Amino acid sequence: MKQLPVILSIVALAVSSVALYKGSTTSKTTTASNTKQGGEASKTTEQGNFKIAYFEMDSIENNYQYVKDSYKQVKSKEEAIGNDLGAMERNYQKKIGEWQKKGAQMSQSESEQVQREYGQMQQNYQAKKVSLEQELNDLRNKKLRDIQIKIEEYLKEFNKSKNYSFVFSYEPALFIYYKDSAFNITPELLQGLNDEYARTKGKEEKK
Repeated sequence: MKQLPVILSIVALAVSSVALYKGSTTSKTTTASNTKQGGEASKTTEQGNFKIAYFEMDSIENNYQYVKDSYKQVKSKEEAIGNDLGAMERNYQKKIGEWQKKGAQMSQSESEQVQREYGQMQQNYQAKKVSLEQELNDLRNKKLRDIQIKIEEYLKEFNKSKNYSFVFSYEPALFIYYKDSAFNITPELLQGLNDEYARTKGKEEKK
């Protein structure tokens, strides 16, 4: 049996999401980050100091350990589903082979019974396939939500001392024709995310 197609990367969808946090006098929840050079890129407006930053989402995909571990879990689940359905199909093929050997020797009632069993086999296989694919989809969506939450929570905490008004995720598909690297916080974001994940993972392993 052909293995189920590879479910699109955990963070391929995360790439398309933009982390947007408003920092104004009426909002206490602003996002945070540093610039690549460790400085702060800001712009003065009529309403005061307006600071923005961005991070490269493909770098998060490739270098954030939690994303890598999440992808492995989804991939492992996908392979397990392929194995389960493959075993089911092989059992059915074996049964069909037994029927084919009998061939013309079957009576009318036996032939009708085979047709009923074959129809039930198809229904069972399809129901199993739908159920397993739903489990995989649920896992994928959960991991996507978890990744987004981890980034959001880290930025909220980090922004307590930075006071950025907006933090955007950047990926090549977006129609952004120019970006100043002074606003890039990717290296510091990655460092912070990986450090936080390492601490959390270490605590869980000790339990």
